[in-house]
Amino acid sequence: MGNNGSGKTTTLRILARAMRPESGSIIFQDKDLLSYKSMYRSGILYLGHEPGMYSHFTPRENLSLALSLRGLKIAQKKIDNSLD
Repeated sequence: MGNNGSGKTTTLRILARAMRPESGSIIFQDKDLLSYKSMYRSGILYLGHEPGMYSHFTPRENLSLALSLRGLKIAQKKIDNSLD
């Protein structure tokens, strides 16, 4: 929680690697969350107030696109289970 402009959204975007910090580090449980070891951020999902999806795509298509852009291959059944 904080006032407008205090950096809440920026911090979340940096954690989700949607933005790059100018400097510094974020250490949580002795792990550098800004390292390129994605396993440290595996439980983090950033959903901002602006939709990051294409309105003409179904939720399934949006997820499939997002995963493919990140080079991730996940079984369609797992996507379906997550959406359900």
